[in-house]
Amino acid sequence: MTSAGPVTVDEAVRAALDAYAGLQSVAEEVEDEWTYVQDLVAAHAERLQAIAAEEAGRPLDPVVAAAILAAGDEVARIADPHRAIDWLSTFPSVVAVALGREP
Repeated sequence: MTSAGPVTVDEAVRAALDAYAGLQSVAEEVEDEWTYVQDLVAAHAERLQAIAAEEAGRPLDPVVAAAILAAGDEVARIADPHRAIDWLSTFPSVVAVALGREP
């Protein structure tokens, strides 16, 4: 990834997955939901990784790249573990839609 941001779909997905890992870390603070969090993260991360593999090297519109980075910045601000759990499902859908995929 360049300093200007991701220029390909797979670079954007890697940036999104980095943000997703931070969100997971916050969500894991809810001990009663630990297994649920792990299952949710595994499913959504796998989906995003599949998109990256299918679209590897495809140039990304800079506006889309900026939107994905902005969404990642937003989830990085989430400090409440329960809210983080809610966003574990939402954030990957936002990324998918930005990349022209179904939510």
